[in-house]
Amino acid sequence: MGGAFWTPGNVSPVAEFNYRYDPVSAKIVYESGANIVCLPLDLTTQQVFHTSDLTPILDHVNNPVHKKFLYKLCEFTIGTNMGFRETHYQRGFFVHDANTIGYLMYPHLYAGTMHQVMIETRGEYTRGMSIADTRNFPRSQTNALVITHQDKERFLEAITEDFKHFDFEEKTH
Repeated sequence: MGGAFWTPGNVSPVAEFNYRYDPVSAKIVYESGANIVCLPLDLTTQQVFHTSDLTPILDHVNNPVHKKFLYKLCEFTIGTNMGFRETHYQRGFFVHDANTIGYLMYPHLYAGTMHQVMIETRGEYTRGMSIADTRNFPRSQTNALVITHQDKERFLEAITEDFKHFDFEEKTH
């Protein structure tokens, strides 16, 4: 999870948090020759998780302490996001990291395009900016699959169902 290509960054006008704070490492990864799949803010800001989305999960949590913790965590995250206006005044929060797990478990719910991705490491105003070469010519060099779409309903349904199977009960040995 990282980068912001066609959407504003979340810590600067052009950079996403992870790439802004360590652009050199991001650049090394993209230049490594590895098969890279990038889930940028362009994707992860498409879906807002609301308190109502938590209800089917909480229905499967029997321990009142665990239930209260999950609810309070959700409310705290919503409050933080509302304070930073990340969700554009929708009462909820983005599930950035959950999309990474979602892609690993359910890649069929995601779609993207191969691009040559470059990371700006030195710019005073552009440090951490992720750039995808989108020019309309044959792509002889690409280094990343940039995910830009997901089946939002099926993603939320899948993570909700998976979450229901977590064992929230305390283990005593």
